[in-house]
Amino acid sequence: MLCEGGSWARVFQSSALACLLHDASECYMSDVPRPLKQEMPRYREVEEQLLQVIYKKFLGSSLTDEEAQRLKEIDEDLLWYDLAVLLEEKQPGDAPKLHFELDYTVRPFVEVEQEYLEMFQKLSEIIKRQIFTRRMRHLLCRNMRDGRFRNRPQTDSMGGINT
Repeated sequence: MLCEGGSWARVFQSSALACLLHDASECYMSDVPRPLKQEMPRYREVEEQLLQVIYKKFLGSSLTDEEAQRLKEIDEDLLWYDLAVLLEEKQPGDAPKLHFELDYTVRPFVEVEQEYLEMFQKLSEIIKRQIFTRRMRHLLCRNMRDGRFRNRPQTDSMGGINT
């Protein structure tokens, strides 16, 4: 998922926000259990279109194929634990390796909601700054390539033209 010229931190923040948003379509379309959803191709198509709108709004673009695959892997790994811990169903294979400890403690909804919103707000602000910076770099490079900054008079710090 490393972007050309990008940093691990930027990729992590974008991926973390994508993880928070990956079920956002359920706010509009309802949560359909996976086995049933597999039998509903039109539902999956519309859900995917809605997710793309959400990702573009909050991430600045759709997920790359690699990012989408990694998000699916993370979702599958967490589902493995959900089924094993919450439903006490024996799962096939070894437990997926996680980089954090899961906590299935029942907490008040308002507390969980507040934690989600704080995380979302923090990641969203970082992503917005990154999107703005990328757009400004692109605009600057395009203007320099097109020669828009050549032969312009130099100005001093007060906006006056130097002679």
